[in-house]
Amino acid sequence: MLPVARAADNNRTMRGWFVDEACTRGRVAQGRIEPDNPECAKRCVKQGSKLMFMSETDKALFEVRESDSQIKNIGYYVEVNGTTDSGKMLMVSAVKQLAEVGNMCLRPKLKNK
Repeated sequence: MLPVARAADNNRTMRGWFVDEACTRGRVAQGRIEPDNPECAKRCVKQGSKLMFMSETDKALFEVRESDSQIKNIGYYVEVNGTTDSGKMLMVSAVKQLAEVGNMCLRPKLKNK
């Protein structure tokens, strides 16, 4: 009998935020690891943006497998237990909400004339 080939999964615990890809990928590329506006993130995910996990631990984004069950965690700083693969895919097994993130606007403030 031949051994079954298996992807190398990595069991991990990470801290960070569930965010939407459209608003977050550019910020992470610039090294800005910070939460999204929760209302904006929920709206973007509903409109088709991928739900991602921004890992403060890794300073990286992970695509969330079976993401519908994690939408309720947008707006919280969380600790996630799960597995990741080499393609930065996260399969969540448990989430602990650590703190609520308030609404914020990331747009630059207008200068007074």
